[in-house]
Amino acid sequence: MKKRIVYIFLVIFLLSFSIPKFIFSLIPPTKEQMERYKQDGSLKYRIERAKALRNNKVSISLLKRYEQKMRSLIMNKGILKNEDLSENKIVPPAWEGMPTTGTVKIPVILISFQDTPNINSKFGITDKIFGQGDASSYPLESLRNFYRRSSYNKLNITGNVLGWYKTAYPRSEVESKGINNLIIEVLDYYDSKGHDFSQYDNDNDGDIDYLVVIWAGAHGEWASFWWAYQSDFNDSGYKVDGKKLGKYSWQWELYNYPYGKFDPSTLIHETGHALGLPDLYDYKEGTGPEGGVGGLDMMDSVWGDHNCFSKFMLGWIEPSVIKTGESQLSLNPSSLSEDALIIFPGASKDSFFGEFFMVQNRSRIGNDKKIPNDGIIVWHVDSTLDENGSNFKFDNSYSEHKYLKLMQADGLDQIEHNQKADAGDFFVDGKMFTPATDPNSSRYDGSNTGVFIKNIYRINNKSFFDAGIDIPLEIKLSGERFEEKSWIVKNFYVALSFSVEFFREINVIKYSVERKEFQGVYESVKDIFPDELTDNRVDFNDMFIQKDKKYYYRITAFGSTGSAIAVSNELIIE
Repeated sequence: MKKRIVYIFLVIFLLSFSIPKFIFSLIPPTKEQMERYKQDGSLKYRIERAKALRNNKVSISLLKRYEQKMRSLIMNKGILKNEDLSENKIVPPAWEGMPTTGTVKIPVILISFQDTPNINSKFGITDKIFGQGDASSYPLESLRNFYRRSSYNKLNITGNVLGWYKTAYPRSEVESKGINNLIIEVLDYYDSKGHDFSQYDNDNDGDIDYLVVIWAGAHGEWASFWWAYQSDFNDSGYKVDGKKLGKYSWQWELYNYPYGKFDPSTLIHETGHALGLPDLYDYKEGTGPEGGVGGLDMMDSVWGDHNCFSKFMLGWIEPSVIKTGESQLSLNPSSLSEDALIIFPGASKDSFFGEFFMVQNRSRIGNDKKIPNDGIIVWHVDSTLDENGSNFKFDNSYSEHKYLKLMQADGLDQIEHNQKADAGDFFVDGKMFTPATDPNSSRYDGSNTGVFIKNIYRINNKSFFDAGIDIPLEIKLSGERFEEKSWIVKNFYVALSFSVEFFREINVIKYSVERKEFQGVYESVKDIFPDELTDNRVDFNDMFIQKDKKYYYRITAFGSTGSAIAVSNELIIE
């Protein structure tokens, strides 16, 4: 399948200033469009619309479902052995929007115009939405097939394509009439023909859960009227067969109209939003965390399956959980199996929303057929709630750090520099993930989680490894830059200090002071030995640094075998 998404940005377009609220998800612009919008000055406005309308957040229903799922998981796995479960009764929340499991029926309307004919037949489009689709486009051959595989047959999307409705007016008049009026016109037409729209209220909450709108003709500029997005229908007074309209997606029949065949990949992505998932790509370069997840997810750049955290929230998997100790584990490929692991230091009935790691085996089969490698993928999840407790505090675009970060096994952090995920990001034979590796398993504040994954090996498509939590000691590093004046030159140095707290007896042979520059690699600049510490603390200076450079420091402790056993927080000196 020809890849049409080049830059990864979310855009939201306000169709009418009289509308109080929209939630859109637009397909990102091309590289050429991005450059043009930078030149004409419209980029900032477009991006700010995206930020204001918060489509980079999970839906409220999915957030509630996450709490219910995590509470249930922690209890069912016996982690809260001493808790009185009667005081923590699990009440599943009422679902809003498109159901995530079961057989879900959705309507699809096709719209052509007086002066703009359709190119694809109803039957060809039906096959790529509800049928087997084009095998050469696997795994994006059809909407139904992709989500059946992704959900392990827990979600079966069915429905009806109602055929091409041709307006009595030219396409140029549609924008002035408005999308709402166009949709109402088409729905009323099919309703008058006897079509029963009440069948699309799958959960009997009074709403048609999800409507797909596909239109003929050339697409417009990014974030314009004729672009692709997903939204909430805002006319609460309109009903058809006694049902209100909930979410809908609005997309082109052909990206390169009038050439080619209908491609369901955009619809597959937009349906992820209808299920409640956020975009995982970076909306704006230079603001917040960079790079999204490197494209390695359906909610990033339509590359690969949904990740294991999304599948957990959607109710498609029940991962194994590690809270303490060490376990020998194996994972089958997540594109075929529900296998996944959560490593959650400090998990309790009051800590459902916090930092933890999720682990899955990604292999180039199923929905992951076109990913760059086979191996273990580790996700750093931060599900901390915002101040109002209404959503996750962090996202992948504007916040201090990401809510879902791909831990890149090669330690190069290329995704954080707006590069794509690659084969080096997979943990394969010989790789480790510990508090002392790069990347490491520290929390975002630098504190040690003790999480480790080691002894990784693979047999056929199955991955084996040891995983657990071990915190033998904790190193806390602090420091600041100073200027040392002399008669001839000015020297600059960093005054550093670290302390060590031991949680169990362990032999440390040395502490390595490591430094790097921005986008550089850590190198040892000094070794400090245990007998140099006083009351488990030591002060020292790093001399002759440059005035205007940004430096990063960390301390790594080495054990008697010569291997790293702990690493400090990362200290940034501006």
